[in-house]
Amino acid sequence: MLSRANKDITIIEEALKEYPQKAGRLFAEIDEKLLLLEDMPYMWPVYQPRPEYRIMVLEDHVLFYVVDESQHIVKVYRIIYGRRYIPDLLND
Repeated sequence: MLSRANKDITIIEEALKEYPQKAGRLFAEIDEKLLLLEDMPYMWPVYQPRPEYRIMVLEDHVLFYVVDESQHIVKVYRIIYGRRYIPDLLND
């Protein structure tokens, strides 16, 4: 994960500290879906407003990533609460 995504994780942990079960479900879902990307990095759709990103839908968050074919890795850029205005947040 890139530094901005790590900051997003910290924000999510802080926001959900009063709801440990919800946080546990969200992070388990993130881990599970990231494992799927090891074998199928193109399984999630392209985010049409910014086609350089692919978007993974989670319970109430969305994860933005890029497949770096030259390095054979997936780079996670952001994990954003789904009710926020996403286009502005991708410019951070």
